[in-house]
Amino acid sequence: MCAEQLKDYIARLPEKELQERRIYVSLEFTYFWMHVTNRMAYDEIGNENRIKLQRELGLSVIEPIVETLFNHWPENMRQNILLEIFDKLNEAEMEYSNVQNLLPEGDLYKDESIFSRLAMNVAQLFDQAQDSELITTILNHTINTFSEIDLKNLINAAAMELKD
Repeated sequence: MCAEQLKDYIARLPEKELQERRIYVSLEFTYFWMHVTNRMAYDEIGNENRIKLQRELGLSVIEPIVETLFNHWPENMRQNILLEIFDKLNEAEMEYSNVQNLLPEGDLYKDESIFSRLAMNVAQLFDQAQDSELITTILNHTINTFSEIDLKNLINAAAMELKD
């Protein structure tokens, strides 16, 4: 959903880079939302249930991405890309967990919130790390999406399903 909002920026890329960058941008948003869910789950459902939810979400989110994007690849290559995406997910989890604030509180262009970190990571994927218009676009769309979803209730509902 968030990556779709950036299609005009993606379209500016050279043709041979379009598909690859679209995948990288979508994956960065996936890593980000997985981290936000993980972070909020810790407060909402406790560490033990958070771990269960994280494990379940990881499989139910990443496997379909690999099957959708790489279904034409041989099975061994799909398995390798799956492992690579899980490695990148773990790296992103560490990167985002080193940032204390969820939302930006001051200068949007400082790396002081996970939303700002996402915006900078995505801008970097476009080779436009200093583009304040792009960073602002990413921040606005992502913050709007966050405010529109009721992630706390989704986390609590998922936790109840895991208990059954």
